[in-house]
Amino acid sequence: MTPIIGSLRAPDVTFVPPQRMTGVHFIYMAQPQQSFIRIVKDPECTLVEFTEKHIIDEVVIRQIGNELTKLVDDSPRPRIVVTFKGVEHLSSAALGTLLTVMNRVKAKDGQLRLCDINAQILQIFQITKLNKILRIEKDLASAKASLGGNK
Repeated sequence: MTPIIGSLRAPDVTFVPPQRMTGVHFIYMAQPQQSFIRIVKDPECTLVEFTEKHIIDEVVIRQIGNELTKLVDDSPRPRIVVTFKGVEHLSSAALGTLLTVMNRVKAKDGQLRLCDINAQILQIFQITKLNKILRIEKDLASAKASLGGNK
């Protein structure tokens, strides 16, 4: 049985015994947040790949949004390609996150492309008319080519 200390389980807390016993000291070390995207920077653009097949959980979507926002904020003129290769399900909250990211990219005079979207998910983009707002390309090569030469 794992002892509970406050609302944290013991494995999440590192106990550091003091040299002199003047009391109990704890150092709380934040667990690194799991990333749900892989970021690959190359000379043409920054490639974002999802590491999950199902982008439907609120916590996962929030984490992805935070990482994408940081990626955009850290770039003077972002050129981002998001590949959906392997993604099978996408929630409406994830669509909202993509729109937020797109707006941040546009505000910095950058470019955002989506690619490798399976037919089922592409249909969601079409039904919601987001395919008119977000630039969707068939595959990675097409997405990179559509960015043009403006680095």
